[in-house]
Amino acid sequence: MAMKTNAFLLDGMFQTKCNQRIESWWNNSGMFPKKVLKFWMDMFQTIKDDGHFSGDFLDVNLIRFCFMNLIQDELKIVVRTWNSHKLRSMKNVMTPCGRPELMYNLPELCGADNYLYVVKEAEIVVCEQACTKTSIIYDQNVFDLCIYEMEENNWTEAACASEGTDLYLLLRPIIRNFVL
Repeated sequence: MAMKTNAFLLDGMFQTKCNQRIESWWNNSGMFPKKVLKFWMDMFQTIKDDGHFSGDFLDVNLIRFCFMNLIQDELKIVVRTWNSHKLRSMKNVMTPCGRPELMYNLPELCGADNYLYVVKEAEIVVCEQACTKTSIIYDQNVFDLCIYEMEENNWTEAACASEGTDLYLLLRPIIRNFVL
């Protein structure tokens, strides 16, 4: 029986120009370039340098409340872009090529085998019970106070980083007065 290999499983065993191309693509193609990461890091550093972030429980949760959806939206764009880009075939490499989303859902169309394994519902339940889900990434009480204040003041959710900063700077003193 012939063994098939997956280039992703071999990563780290062999250094290839392919890895360098992928890293370059991530950094320079607009997928999630370093300048985007730098933008967010600089923005949060400015908030801290201006004395508006102490790193305490409340500030961390306010930052999460004001910015998490914005960052999540950017990450969703990264996922969509990655899943729809085309992986090229390479000389002397026996790996499938195509779009990652298509390769995952319909591998046969890309010359790959489908390794889908049907799992019983009971096994899924056991796994879910063994795992800890962290869908809530901020304190519910802080979240509720923020929602209350936004409704009271007729404020809307931030649509961009500058609006997130404005919302954070508006909510921070109000919420701190409630809590402290």
